[in-house]
Amino acid sequence: MKLYFLHIHKTGGTTLIDFFSSLFAEEEVMPRDFMDNEREFLRQKLDHQHFKDLDYEDYRFSYYLNRFNFIGSHFNLLFKILNDWLTVTFLINPVHRVISHYNDWRGLEVLDINNDKIEGQNAKNITKQLGLHDFLEIDDVDMRNYFYNCQCKRLVLGWFTEQQVDAMSENQLLSYALEALGKISFVGITEKMLESVNMLLKMNDISPLESLEHLNASNKAPDIDDRTIEKIVEFNQADIELYHQCLQKFEKMLISN
Repeated sequence: MKLYFLHIHKTGGTTLIDFFSSLFAEEEVMPRDFMDNEREFLRQKLDHQHFKDLDYEDYRFSYYLNRFNFIGSHFNLLFKILNDWLTVTFLINPVHRVISHYNDWRGLEVLDINNDKIEGQNAKNITKQLGLHDFLEIDDVDMRNYFYNCQCKRLVLGWFTEQQVDAMSENQLLSYALEALGKISFVGITEKMLESVNMLLKMNDISPLESLEHLNASNKAPDIDDRTIEKIVEFNQADIELYHQCLQKFEKMLISN
């Protein structure tokens, strides 16, 4: 089996990658920091002239797919994955996802923060200065990529640049995200993680789990008022529709199984 898991932020991906990795031998699993260090890795692996002449983008993806049997990553490789791969992603209630992501950024130490500038300050650091409602009103492409319809955007990045995605209407974004889902073998629901994983295992003739330990859970979020919930909903209409469609489909599959 060859498995690619598209890890959308704050959907339980750390737990899922840990479990999926356990289904493979260690050498079959792409290390979590591999993509961060890949260029230096390939530079050391290849002679200088070969490295200099290669089409780096094509080579890197070809290398991933030939080298590993399990890839779990935030990077969208759906546009490179071949038909012999099982492709999986998970979705979560968009309101819960935004709150969790904000709380995650808010809890970061200053030393963990790099780049993502907003008017000379770091987007992640600004969460310490602004409540979620006001943070969502900042005019910044990086913030929007993570807090406005992030799940739809993660599905279509790879076909489009971040700037192109940011410029899409919500209807366009939803349409492309649904098209991307058509390339995915299985879409799980984070709130029903154990049921989702067991359904996937059953589809592949693997024994079900009795439990699944949740890793990297966010700390308790500050109380979020109705005004802020309304703001989250306003900026995540495409994600909400995507999630509802996938949740309905999953619940029908659950009943039939």
